[in-house]
Amino acid sequence: MFLSPVDQETERGNVIVKPAHLKYPFIAENEYICMELARHAGLPTPRVFLFQQPNLSLPRQHLAVERFDVKVIDGQAQMLNITEFAPLMGLVSAQKYEPTTEALFTQAQQNLPVNDMKAFAKAYFLGSIVRNGDMHAKNFSVAVESDVMRLTPIYDMVNTEVYGISTGGFRGASEAQGRAGSAPLSLNVYLALKLANSYFPKMADIVKFLLNYLPMEDMEETAQAVRKNLSACANRAFAEAASPNMQKFRKRLEQSVSGGATQMLKAISRIKAESDPKTHIRRQKM
Repeated sequence: MFLSPVDQETERGNVIVKPAHLKYPFIAENEYICMELARHAGLPTPRVFLFQQPNLSLPRQHLAVERFDVKVIDGQAQMLNITEFAPLMGLVSAQKYEPTTEALFTQAQQNLPVNDMKAFAKAYFLGSIVRNGDMHAKNFSVAVESDVMRLTPIYDMVNTEVYGISTGGFRGASEAQGRAGSAPLSLNVYLALKLANSYFPKMADIVKFLLNYLPMEDMEETAQAVRKNLSACANRAFAEAASPNMQKFRKRLEQSVSGGATQMLKAISRIKAESDPKTHIRRQKM
């Protein structure tokens, strides 16, 4: 029922199907886990489902993502007015990796109400934890209704580190070639996760920057939610896990995401300690 068209006349469906990808193995399971972690963290997300094509000698899972850009009115699908950040910033698709983190947040602040701005910051924070180096200007969007812009549900949340793409990003795909366990890359990768023109932002730098938009308590809760729900989300994604390759991938993915949450929590603890007056007093006495 979920996969049936919402508009029989145009056969426009209510999901986007993202098939398995040979170059990026287990990308469907990867995105499913990251999207589910976003949901557990309290972010607005579309429903996501994994499914297999029957009667294949080499079964692979694919991802179905419920569309949030379609509304059914009188049995017909109407497209909502959804605009990506890229055109809002005067960019074409080929320029989607050009904006810095600061530029993305400046654009968001110009367009979004306070609560949506907080959700945007939380999404960026969660993306940093799950090692999503692909948070570019086309992977965030706004819905426009009655001249009011609202942040759309979060989408395309995926761990890129397991494919040899760092959280901070590489200056070119060639730098990712030959890394253990990574698939060959054909993209010229200029990733959006950068602060002050640094392609390798530290967790502490991300936390300090996001404090302008998101309370530290919310950051802690988000990181804890990732650690708490990671194993259960992975169990659902890899329910049919049998092959050694699948098991190895799952292990790498869980280590990457869990490591991101741990590093972020340590960074938060250090920043808390630095801002604690008692800490400064102790240092002065020493």
